[in-house]
This record gives sequence, structure tokens and C-alpha cells, in this order.
Amino acid sequence: DALNFDSNTLSIDASNNRIGIGTASPSEKVHIVGSGDNTGFTALRLYNDDWASGETGQAVSIDFMLNRGNATEKMAGQIVVGKDDDFDNAAAADSHMKFYTTLSNTPTERMRIESDGTATFSGVIEGANGSVTAPEFSFTNNTDSGMYSPADNQLAFASGGTQALIFGGDQSA
Repeated sequence: DALNFDSNTLSIDASNNRIGIGTASPSEKVHIVGSGDNTGFTALRLYNDDWASGETGQAVSIDFMLNRGNATEKMAGQIVVGKDDDFDNAAAADSHMKFYTTLSNTPTERMRIESDGTATFSGVIEGANGSVTAPEFSFTNNTDSGMYSPADNQLAFASGGTQALIFGGDQSA
């Protein structure tokens, strides 16, 4: 029960209910294979072709659904990419990404990345403890400087792999 079109451009594995694009042997429900020689490979493109001058409300999303029983779908998560500006010209082509999870049966925005790279999180941001030579929160070109937790109820800052400041549980420095 297999169909193959144009040398693996599209294949259907009917016995396993799978679709392959670029492969005759899909191992997942939808399996896409391609290559990009020293470049990124775009496997999927989502496109909202609604446009009117001055509009900023257009978005495109990926919805993650789970079965609640009785074949009832419920959104478990969502990624949304939307316009910040009207996209009428290149200087106004700014966008954002929003990430949702479901809390108490309601999709709730958990993270947003703005067009300028600013990231906003909702909820607690947790990290591992890190160490004086490899702080958990450090900087791209300065990975031995930053913030870490050497022990319970302690917060420390490192500079150049050396402890620069430590706060204890009694708020002393």
C-alpha cells in the first residue's frame, strides 16, 4: 500500500498512514527530507497571504493539539508569529514571536520575542547553579563572568572566573 510520485518527491505509506516528501520511507506521520549545502534547509513554510496597507494584525501560527477524550481536541500549546508594523515597506517589516502553553484550560502567553530581540517571559526562569568559572548566567564573549549560586540560599557574581561578590542567606554581602 505505497504510492510514490516523481522519484520520492511525494510518497504515501498507506499501511502506516505516513507521508514522505523527499523520501520513499517516511518514519513519521509527515517526514520531510531535503538538503542545503552550507545553507539552511527550509522544510516548511507557513504563509498568511492576507494583506492590506496599514494593517498590523496578521499572524501565522502552529497549534499543538491533544485529545481530551471522545475525539475532542484541545490546544496544548501554540507558536504565533505576527506583524508589529504594516509591512508596506522593508523598513516597516518588523515581527514578533509568541509562545503559549495551556493553563486551566486557557492558552496563556509564556514568552514573547520582539523584533529588536527583547525577550519577555511569564513565570519563573530557572537555571542550574553554575560555578565561579562557569556561571549559569554569563555573556556570549565572556563566559567566565556572570551570576551563579555556589550553595543553597547564596547568590554570587564572578568576574574572570574569580568570585567577585557573594550574598548569603542572611542578606550579608
